[in-house]
Amino acid sequence: MLANETDLPIFNKLIKHKDFEYRISAYLTLIMTIFIGIPGNCAIIYILSRMKKNIFSYSMMRCLQLLAIFDLMATTGIAFKFLVKFLPFLTWFLLREGNWCHFRYAFTDAAYTGSGWCLVWVACERLVAVYVPLAYKSISNKRFTDKIMLIICSLVLIIATTQICCRPDPVQRDSYMHEGKVVTYIACLNTQSSLCLTIKASIRPFLYGFIPPVTILIINCFIFSRLLLRKKSGTYKVDSTQVMLMITPIVYAVLYFPKSYRLLKVESEKYWMSMLSYLNHCINIFLYIFTCQPMRKPILDILHL
Repeated sequence: MLANETDLPIFNKLIKHKDFEYRISAYLTLIMTIFIGIPGNCAIIYILSRMKKNIFSYSMMRCLQLLAIFDLMATTGIAFKFLVKFLPFLTWFLLREGNWCHFRYAFTDAAYTGSGWCLVWVACERLVAVYVPLAYKSISNKRFTDKIMLIICSLVLIIATTQICCRPDPVQRDSYMHEGKVVTYIACLNTQSSLCLTIKASIRPFLYGFIPPVTILIINCFIFSRLLLRKKSGTYKVDSTQVMLMITPIVYAVLYFPKSYRLLKVESEKYWMSMLSYLNHCINIFLYIFTCQPMRKPILDILHL
């Protein structure tokens, strides 16, 4: 049995397992991240940097920019993960003192964590805006926003640091015979202490795989219950920017929840669950187009549509 088969290069894994589902999910993930996720998040960052300040509050503008940066990190890390496995000339990166394994886990997990907690921030701010509108200005100013950004970035740094520290000897180079040919592979090993295994198995999945989506769903239940009451009384109107700020976290929570369940149950990986979580970091540009009027025209102008 090969060490940590889940991390074998896709091509070699297909030779050994002939897993059609894995191959299709890998191709679709590459297309999704390279042609939609990376350019889409770059477009969002550019548009938000040039957008008028009165469209969103200061805190939401910074939050959406930070979210786009984390999503760009995630899509770049995901795309590079599969490109390295598909393109042999990129394997030099893996051969240099295990740099690839450190980079892969630290970079992508940090991005997942940052993205999830940015959307928790969006949901919490919407909750305050709906339930305590008079207090909304006090939590959307520069000082409070900078504190929230510092907390999220600190959490991201902690996740990245634990991934690096928990992989002291991450690379194994080996080979096996297949139809008379020698097939080589490079795998990221889990040579971890008991403390690192605890962080990996329990703390880390909760920080980015369970708490953010569950928190978002609970918060939005409260938000929609209050909005329904106000709609019946005719005292509250929702504009397109508010719709966008409510829909985006909900979509994240729904798409990520299947993978959250897998992380908590420690079940074998389901490729469609991973694809849904990857999709989370690619589709915000479409959510913004369909739900937010102020962002629709700038995005369509960039796309020349």
